[in-house]
Amino acid sequence: MKTLQKVCESFYWNNVRSDVEKCCRICDPCAARKGHRKRTRGKLQLYNVGAPFERIAFDILCPLPRSSDGNNNILVVMDYIPKWSEAYILFPTMRSELLQRF
Repeated sequence: MKTLQKVCESFYWNNVRSDVEKCCRICDPCAARKGHRKRTRGKLQLYNVGAPFERIAFDILCPLPRSSDGNNNILVVMDYIPKWSEAYILFPTMRSELLQRF
């Protein structure tokens, strides 16, 4: 542990290791920087898709930096067969309607 090494270079007291470990466990900025140690990934699945527009995916990207027109949301639609993607501006009223439906 780098933090323990740095502390031990300049200081010593009884239970220094457990104190440093405890401090690192409860320190929110340390935990945010460190992240999760083990990431579990979802199992890949095969999809049987036979024709274009038989299976599509969509996602709403928000919030993005606001444009000169005041928009900051994008709807992205992708067709699984040709991997064709298109992006559309979502006006604020459209976004709230979409979120209510789903």
